[in-house]
Amino acid sequence: MNKLYSPIIIFTYNRLSHLKKLLISLAKNPECKKSKAYIFIDGPKDNKDKINTDKIFNYMNNIDLFRSKQIFYRSNNLGTASSVIKGINYVANKEKKFIVLEEDLIVSNQFLYFCNNLLKLYKNEKNVWHINGWVFDNLKFEDEFFFSTHMSCWGWATWSDRWKNFKKIKKKTFYFHIKKNFKKKFDYLNSGSYLGLLLNFKRKANTWAVYWYYTIFKKHGLTITPYKTLVINRGFDFKSTNTKINYYSKSKIQKKINSKLNFKKPFLDLKILDKINNLYMRKNIVLNISIKIKELLY
Repeated sequence: MNKLYSPIIIFTYNRLSHLKKLLISLAKNPECKKSKAYIFIDGPKDNKDKINTDKIFNYMNNIDLFRSKQIFYRSNNLGTASSVIKGINYVANKEKKFIVLEEDLIVSNQFLYFCNNLLKLYKNEKNVWHINGWVFDNLKFEDEFFFSTHMSCWGWATWSDRWKNFKKIKKKTFYFHIKKNFKKKFDYLNSGSYLGLLLNFKRKANTWAVYWYYTIFKKHGLTITPYKTLVINRGFDFKSTNTKINYYSKSKIQKKINSKLNFKKPFLDLKILDKINNLYMRKNIVLNISIKIKELLY
């Protein structure tokens, strides 16, 4: 494979202990040393907060994990959504493809291998929009990945020509259009996605990922998901902006990919997807009840 590996974008804020765990896991990927990194540190909210963000900046300034790195330390606090959108937009104007990580993730030693290979294999398949690193549970299939409409923001990759379609929309009719015509399909394999749109519209949340998923959905795009997870999220705590409680199964991370990643024609196998969706609904009952309650409240 081409020795020019895809750049890695890392978003961080003030949780140094989480960031260190991410970097330790990332360093176990052989591709890491050969990759360029763009590191975005969101600015502090106050002087007390600045102690932690300064620690992040000093730590990142002194690490030697990547072929090269650029650090962007914001003077003001943008919040996760704005920080991620502005950061990716910046990189998308300079690079043709990229891999995105946030500070509270831990990746498999095969994560960069998976992303880099699939970015190369599917760069000209314009109906493929997004590569997931996370899946809710380790699924018992012989193959390494499948095509779906599921989009996860926990460790992912895409191409700049796809990302440039992204927009964060605030029109009222947009939410009701989804509810009236597409809600069931929109939430299929992405339970709670309509709720995410609604909470943003009601200003009860300020997120970005559901809008990226909406962009893919409206373009009838496909995503790629591993059958066994290559990413776990360790950021479920009350310091987290959006993920305070872990409703998901605690899957073990996949450390070895058993076969070579070969090109296969993008295709939605509805039998497999229905099986996965049914398993997801059974394994995440508490999450789904929580979603229904919130939808009724709002």
